[in-house]
Amino acid sequence: MHSSNDRMAAPAPVINPYEPIGRSRWDPMFGDETLIALSNTMQAKGNLVRSRSRYLREAFGQTAFDAVAARLTDEPLSFLVSPPLANSWCSYKSLRELDV
Repeated sequence: MHSSNDRMAAPAPVINPYEPIGRSRWDPMFGDETLIALSNTMQAKGNLVRSRSRYLREAFGQTAFDAVAARLTDEPLSFLVSPPLANSWCSYKSLRELDV
């Protein structure tokens, strides 16, 4: 008696998604910079953006929060100081700046 697994083909090798392909530039935090350019057109849910502010304050305190706020540009700073509504859509580029 044979099981259905006996007749299955071996799985195809998986390409490592963390290795740069071709001549793309490589960002140390986000990877392939062509994907970063594409993500500039994307939006992030407000809940995801809100969590950055809360995490920074709870995990590292007000001093770290102030230090990060001092390095941000306009929109990411407004997201950090006055987090957007959870159901709103926000710039993914600004979310990346908060992460950096």
